[in-house]
Amino acid sequence: MDLERFVGAEDYEVISFSFSLLHEVDRKISVKELFSENQVMTYITMRVKQFVSAGRFKKALKKILQTEINQLLMTRLPVLLQKHQLLKCL
Repeated sequence: MDLERFVGAEDYEVISFSFSLLHEVDRKISVKELFSENQVMTYITMRVKQFVSAGRFKKALKKILQTEINQLLMTRLPVLLQKHQLLKCL
């Protein structure tokens, strides 16, 4: 049994989006497209909103999904930010 069938198509789509967004942010930091933590947070927020609004999710589920994706990303983001030297806004 594969992961997609185990968790369901919608959940798998959300999980794969989250990890692909982390890889995308890592790549953008590496090529210096994003160079401050504020830019990273703004970019992540924008991409999550785009994903949720473009998805075929029910209206009541959209806010919950946005919160869940942000929570999933924020647990892995400190490791990514620690790997790179980024500017911080005080």
